[in-house]
Amino acid sequence: MNKKILAQNEEIVVGVDVHTDSQVIAVKKDKEIIDRLSMTGKREEWAQYLERFPDCLLHVVYEAGPQGYNLLDLLHQLDGHGGCTIHVYIAPPAMLPQAPGKSKVKTDRRDAVKLIRPSRPIVSARSSPPHPASG
Repeated sequence: MNKKILAQNEEIVVGVDVHTDSQVIAVKKDKEIIDRLSMTGKREEWAQYLERFPDCLLHVVYEAGPQGYNLLDLLHQLDGHGGCTIHVYIAPPAMLPQAPGKSKVKTDRRDAVKLIRPSRPIVSARSSPPHPASG
């Protein structure tokens, strides 16, 4: 993975469309999308990617669903890696923006971008939601 610094000491929003074997990511700085990529979502891959955001405050948003628990746990473990602070948010599917008359074709890239453009508040996962194993 390219080690080019994408942002330093800034506030960044990261949208992640999570699947069992892949994650599609869109990254926004200010109002501009600065990166899009797909990864397997393994710890080493995330750790390497986070090094591209030294001393940044990252707001990572993913859509509520069963695959998100692994991402949530992983990002909580990586909080502070490379000097970045990570806040994780869960977007309920009903809260994601839907433009009337727009294409209803669902793609992972579009889903990742939707997550960084919420029209309504999303749920903070700073304190973890109930994990499926806990009841």
